[in-house]
Amino acid sequence: MEKKKPVKEHKKFFIINLIEQTAFTSIGLALKSKAEVREFAKDFVRKVDLSEREGKKFIEGLLKRSDKAREKLEEKVEKIVRDIVSRSGLTTKDELEEIKAEIKKLKKLAATQ
Repeated sequence: MEKKKPVKEHKKFFIINLIEQTAFTSIGLALKSKAEVREFAKDFVRKVDLSEREGKKFIEGLLKRSDKAREKLEEKVEKIVRDIVSRSGLTTKDELEEIKAEIKKLKKLAATQ
């Protein structure tokens, strides 16, 4: 006969599962366009039969959370790319522009001598 897991184990599993689902939902919201998020929210409002006021509040809140999730995701991706470029020794666009400007100055200086 199989032993039943203690209640504490079930709560732990439930919490971990909830955190995973929340994380995946946040990522999904960040990857969807505003139109997709708005359509998802409208469908949800219809399915759960929220009042017009509650529905509007839900949609606005979801759009705000989607925007914040998108911004955070963009920031993290930019940081990862900067770290990769930095570690790889590649020259950034700004650094390249500085080098071009320095070369231009040196050419002018050399031409006047």
